[in-house]
Amino acid sequence: MSSAGGFVHITINGQVYRPVAEVEVEETNFSAEAVTNQDGSVQRTVQPKPFKVKLTLRDVEGQSIARALYEAESFDFSGVEREMKRRVIMTGAFATGEPSRNTANGEISGIEICGGDQDIQDI
Repeated sequence: MSSAGGFVHITINGQVYRPVAEVEVEETNFSAEAVTNQDGSVQRTVQPKPFKVKLTLRDVEGQSIARALYEAESFDFSGVEREMKRRVIMTGAFATGEPSRNTANGEISGIEICGGDQDIQDI
């Protein structure tokens, strides 16, 4: 039995959205890669990157949440993983990526939320 699941709150210009969403949380603000040196030895290189959350939203009637995300200069994002007893918070976040809407199933994918600060809390 899966122990994952939760809900998302996004605050844009004081308006709180609670979309039905699938969320992928990138846990670090760096990426690591293995490289091979000329002598055959192997090392790890590390590159900084922003904290990132990938969203897939369900389209609903009314104003497009995806459009509001991209039009906002910055916003606050929180996702609560209810069953895992964790909360992910990003303040001063902004949207990147190329969102697209699947009209057959109502999914809006390709949304990335980036920020310099991310806090993962036990609740």
